[in-house]
Amino acid sequence: PELFSPHLCTYTYQRNIIRSRMTNTTLTIGGMTCNHCIMNVRRALAQLPGVDVLDVTIGTATISFEEHVTTLNSIISAIEAAGYNVNPS
Repeated sequence: PELFSPHLCTYTYQRNIIRSRMTNTTLTIGGMTCNHCIMNVRRALAQLPGVDVLDVTIGTATISFEEHVTTLNSIISAIEAAGYNVNPS
């Protein structure tokens, strides 16, 4: 098998360019009390296009997102639809 793949390098390069255009933010989330809440928020965020979930803990979510794909308001709405209160940090 070939150890070096130009296709893999191209994909990695393109993905890094996309990530460099992403906005990072941490959201403060009210109403989270347990691991089930963490899973609910993670699931709500994972369903949004252009969103990378970096970390979710009780009370916060740190994400990267592509503003031309998904807006911060859409992200907040998805978390609120899951039953939590959101404040951008």
